Amino acid sequence: MKRDINDLTGRIFDVLIVGGGIHGAAVARECSQHGMSAVLVEKGDFGHATSANSLKIMHGGLRYLQHLNIRRMRDSILARREMLRLAPHYVRPLGCVIPNSGFGVQGNMLMRLALGLNDMIGFDRNNGVDAANRLPAGKILSQRQCKEILPGLADGSCTGASLWYDALAVNSERLTLSMVQAATACGAKAANYTELRTVLLENGKVTGGLVYDLQSGTEYTVQARTVVNAGGPWLDAIQSSTGIAPAGSGWAKAVNIIVKKTLFGPYAVGLRGESNYTDRDSIIRKKGRFFFFVPWRGYTIIGTTYTPFSGEPDAVRANLEDINELVREVNAMYPAAALTRADVTGAHAGLVPMSHALPGSGEDVQLAKESEVVDHGQTDPAVKGFFSIRGVKYTTGLRVAEEAGRKIRLYLKKREGSCIRAAEGAYRENRSTILPNEFRFLAERYGPLAATVYAYVRKNDEKISHDPLLHLGEVDYFMAEEMACTLGDVVFRRCELATAECPEDKVLIRIAKHMGAFFGWSEERIAREIMDVSRRFDFS
Repeated sequence: MKRDINDLTGRIFDVLIVGGGIHGAAVARECSQHGMSAVLVEKGDFGHATSANSLKIMHGGLRYLQHLNIRRMRDSILARREMLRLAPHYVRPLGCVIPNSGFGVQGNMLMRLALGLNDMIGFDRNNGVDAANRLPAGKILSQRQCKEILPGLADGSCTGASLWYDALAVNSERLTLSMVQAATACGAKAANYTELRTVLLENGKVTGGLVYDLQSGTEYTVQARTVVNAGGPWLDAIQSSTGIAPAGSGWAKAVNIIVKKTLFGPYAVGLRGESNYTDRDSIIRKKGRFFFFVPWRGYTIIGTTYTPFSGEPDAVRANLEDINELVREVNAMYPAAALTRADVTGAHAGLVPMSHALPGSGEDVQLAKESEVVDHGQTDPAVKGFFSIRGVKYTTGLRVAEEAGRKIRLYLKKREGSCIRAAEGAYRENRSTILPNEFRFLAERYGPLAATVYAYVRKNDEKISHDPLLHLGEVDYFMAEEMACTLGDVVFRRCELATAECPEDKVLIRIAKHMGAFFGWSEERIAREIMDVSRRFDFS
């Protein structure tokens, strides 16, 4: 997968996808593997915004039982299964626990019923999934077992606990990237740091888009019969270039923190916060927003807080107020955590769509519950061939992409082709790859691409980090084969170095200088690249 802007011109594509987050990447994969010619452009790096800022849980939708939304549960269960099946090196089973109390909706009896319904609705959750990645049935834990997992709970506050299994994205950044790779394996073209300037229309039909290559400063015309707006928080800005008014009720800033503590062993734990929040769409009303503590690479990710956001999407970031709020919430709901600001090594911030917000009501943010794929040509004859995706959840990206693919094929009147084998090959582990014991970790980290990465490591096996382990040869691979254009691309999204805390200065300097030699960067550019990474950990 190489970045070549010339690949985007000189032909007419079936579909131009704008936005390289989980939804845009999944649409590129879906269209290309079903016989459509596709091109994907992303103004930053693939998966750099909201898709990288999540709790990393692939939810099967247990909580949707309180909305009695079985269809949404099924979508989540099938999407989670697909992730477990296609990318076993990036998605693994995760035990989730919530304490039970009393005899009402949070009591053992009703939660046993809920877990049974969850297993029944997800009866096929393990079909086609490798044995090591299959999800066991849920069960009720005793009070003693609950206290072993959550030792700091107040006496008498739990009567037991509910245990069920979802999945953990151990590397959601590379999972998103692997969808782009799956698309290009089927002939799709892709380019990061390529911004859509405007959607091109002629006689009421989409003809493509005018894009700007941020690396060279050059504009290009990409010809396409359809355009899919998968811009996430930039959705409304892209729509406005066609004259379509913004849709929805705005965006909320979602913030998670990362702490250098393993609070609950291998389990993700859900606890109800003290905030005065009620999900207005729920049939079963419970006060307080749910917070999850997710074990991740020796750290714990905790979230999520939501606040209305009205600024420029490029400016969204976690600040000290966001972090302090989460620390206060955690210590209020689970004092045994005893978190301090010093425990926080990193924070995620992304924008998610709201359904509505009622400031001052105690119900400040109500999140959108359903993803939407909109064919604008159905209601506006001046924009035929223009589609938008308003996605609400990482997990269901593949399911949303399937819906988008069906609508695009219907518009184009195209028969369904097939490149599924090539697309799946970009995900699944190549079990025939034999690596020396010292480099077996490459198979876990890169799956079917391990042999290719190993070829680069053999040429340059200098270790530049020991925890996590990273070789300069891997950096060479990122630049040559995965469109890594900046230091941030490497340390945040191609490897694990900066996903939980800021790497040491000497490591950043070594990588930046190595990249500088490859790309011909000046000393000023190298210093700027290092500063850009360090700033991500300045929450003042």
